Amino acid sequence: AKTVARPLRLLLRGSADGAPECRRAFDGVTVIETTAFVKTMKRQRAYSDSASRIHWKLDPTPIGAPLDDLLRYNLQVVSEKFAYNARKVAA
Repeated sequence: AKTVARPLRLLLRGSADGAPECRRAFDGVTVIETTAFVKTMKRQRAYSDSASRIHWKLDPTPIGAPLDDLLRYNLQVVSEKFAYNARKVAA
C-alpha cells in the first residue's frame, strides 16, 4: 500500500485484531467490528485480563430478555481494547 502513488484506506470487517499493523501500511483504517455483536447473541460477556486481552464468558439470560445492556457493555470493552492498541502502535 505504501508504494502506490495515492493514499489508500482499508476497510476491515470482523475482528479489529489486525488493525494496528494495517495502520502502518495504509493512510487510514476503518474497522467494522462484529465480534461483540456475535458474542452478545451467544450470551457471552467480554472481560479483559491484565495484558489487555479480551476473553469471553457465558452470561445466560432469561428467554426473551433484551440484550441491549450486554451488547453495550461488550462494545465498550472491545472499544477500549482497540483504543489501547491504537495508542500502543502510535507510541
